[in-house]
Amino acid sequence: MFVTVCLLLVSCGGSQATTPSIATTSVSPSLTPSPSHMAQPGWKTYVSARWGYSIDYPTSWYDVPNHGAPDTQKYFSNENVGGPLQMSASGVYETITIGLNQTEPCAPSWASGMAIRQSPITLDGVSTTRYVVNFTPSGTEASYLAGVWVSHGGSCYGITFQSQNPSARDTNIDVADQAIASFQFGS
Repeated sequence: MFVTVCLLLVSCGGSQATTPSIATTSVSPSLTPSPSHMAQPGWKTYVSARWGYSIDYPTSWYDVPNHGAPDTQKYFSNENVGGPLQMSASGVYETITIGLNQTEPCAPSWASGMAIRQSPITLDGVSTTRYVVNFTPSGTEASYLAGVWVSHGGSCYGITFQSQNPSARDTNIDVADQAIASFQFGS
């Protein structure tokens, strides 16, 4: 159940849809990330040439395999886990999701409704909002996250940092903000 909630949380677009969007392999951006980008000290850069973005993550974090998820999703974690359910109380799970050919608003409708804090932010020159959310639906596991969603080139790029408790989220909010600030679209 928690994994289902996680996928719902990181998906782009409204939360009203009951079936996930399926990305087609024929769609790919025409942009490629800048090869001259240098990660900040103590960080690595992940580059997705296929989906046209790059993002930095701490060298102590793990580049987590997709385990069958579509390649429009990418995962990192501060723990060597296969998914959010396997995290300890101090775990943080970063997800980058690309919603292709997005025609709806990019940020999910629940983000502003459940946000405990939100602030304007610029993601590689594009204005958007950073949300801090307590997602505590009845009957399912709680999830605490910080995230942004931004439209670019007809697609929605979502970057979320999910934890099982607000303390882990808040302890790692600076890491989330640094990673978000490092995000670049291709050139």
